[in-house]
Amino acid sequence: MDGIQVLQASVDPESESEFRLLVNNKFVKYITIDSGLYGIDDMCFGPSLISLLPPLPPGDWNEGHISRDPSTGDAHFAAISKSPLPGITNLWHPTQIDHLKLRMGLKLRSNVYEATCSLFDSTIIAKFARFPWEVPQLEQETEAYK
Repeated sequence: MDGIQVLQASVDPESESEFRLLVNNKFVKYITIDSGLYGIDDMCFGPSLISLLPPLPPGDWNEGHISRDPSTGDAHFAAISKSPLPGITNLWHPTQIDHLKLRMGLKLRSNVYEATCSLFDSTIIAKFARFPWEVPQLEQETEAYK
């Protein structure tokens, strides 16, 4: 599938796995895949995972769930939805930057990168929540910076 890039993966061999995908360099989609649907090695290697995904459903959605179709046994999107995503509400600085405007450089940690952006003359450090469950931790950290 052209135009799909795996941004982040949280692969679990015993439970659902979660992925953050960039589609056509414009849309971020959060995908949950049922346990046992794909092999761990395939899910940990972006190009392999992308080749196994069923076609992305059309429309305006940001969360999808892939499971095995009970009638065919094939992987399919069992559900899609357009959900409001959590974000940081206690801001300590007035400048806010769309994640897609950042050009990520060196990966420092799983959610921390050196980055460049047209708003800044030099390299910055970008830290973000990869998945919704990470937002409360960053919310607390942001509160501490106030």
